Amino acid sequence: ESAKYIIFPDTDDVIIPRLGRTYLEEFDRIFLMYPEAAVIAYNMTQSGIISTTTPSTYSPVDILKSVQFKGNVKIPERKNLHGSLW
Repeated sequence: ESAKYIIFPDTDDVIIPRLGRTYLEEFDRIFLMYPEAAVIAYNMTQSGIISTTTPSTYSPVDILKSVQFKGNVKIPERKNLHGSLW
């Protein structure tokens, strides 16, 4: 039995379903809204910090000042409407 949807997230990616309790319910509902769509895009924000490993120079303020954000996209794909993967 094959999968209904395909997604290749990184191991630290977290997509929180907002339209369903599970990823399957989430994707089913979104693709019902867009029946001709082969893929959908989740815009994500990633963050990173720079911190020290030395306790004497640790500063929560410096950590908060170092926070950097960058955008990213994760794309679940409807397998039956897409002929191939990359």
